[in-house]
Amino acid sequence: MLVEATGAIAAMQPFFATTADIPNRERFAYWHDVVCRNLVDLDYRLVGDHQFDASFHATPIGDLQLCRIQASPHLAERNSTGISRSTSGTLVFNFVLSGSLIVEQDGRVAQLGIGDAALCDADRPYRLHQTEAFELACIRIPRQVLANRIGHLQRLSAHNFSERSELAPM
Repeated sequence: MLVEATGAIAAMQPFFATTADIPNRERFAYWHDVVCRNLVDLDYRLVGDHQFDASFHATPIGDLQLCRIQASPHLAERNSTGISRSTSGTLVFNFVLSGSLIVEQDGRVAQLGIGDAALCDADRPYRLHQTEAFELACIRIPRQVLANRIGHLQRLSAHNFSERSELAPM
């Protein structure tokens, strides 16, 4: 069920979505819609034949969108179709709170465990693969916020920031 403020202020209000009250056969499609509308347009595939459960919390702060995601294992892929539907560049930092995450972009692969983080550039195809139930904290940032401050952003995607990084203590 999606809980969201109404009216013109809705875009600046926190919101919450969960599959808990959704019939089993509709949960995955509902999840796809929630994440595509509120984080980034991705395609999904289930991993295994278990029941799918997920929740999504989001809070906008200025240009940033802070999200917390809990979900059953699945594969998420940013492809050319999703990219073509986007109107502005977006970067997404994914921080693993529980479980694990495999991030692939530009031929690089980062395997993340609890406490690890990686950047995905939503202007280019990427893939997120979870083989177990997981929890992520995500920060969606407009590309232009960092593009002028950090050169060669494309080189930062799909790297585990806990390895060789000043961000590791985060």
